[in-house]
Amino acid sequence: MRTVVSIILLLGILHVAVGFMCYSRGVGSDYTGVTFCPSTSCFSVGGSFLDMAEVKKGCADKTYPDGCPAIDLGVFSQHTCFCNSFLCNPSSMPSIFMPLLILPYLLLRFL
Repeated sequence: MRTVVSIILLLGILHVAVGFMCYSRGVGSDYTGVTFCPSTSCFSVGGSFLDMAEVKKGCADKTYPDGCPAIDLGVFSQHTCFCNSFLCNPSSMPSIFMPLLILPYLLLRFL
């Protein structure tokens, strides 16, 4: 029982630590990574003109309220989004933390 409690505590600490993470991607880069974000506010800024589109993702310099103002003029569109939850600036890269979604099932099964 002590081992189970230790594992649950360790997973809780890991969950709190990863709450400070955002996807990061530079303009012109195909690489999407994950970065530590002490402000807890992630951003996604992008635009498109005709068939050309570009997006930059990362950690904001300070905490901003959730929101995603966008402009869409047909051939031109632009967005600036801020969000304040774990890896909330979407990415095409699969999350390495998806296996944690099975944790509630395992806890019910073994306890």
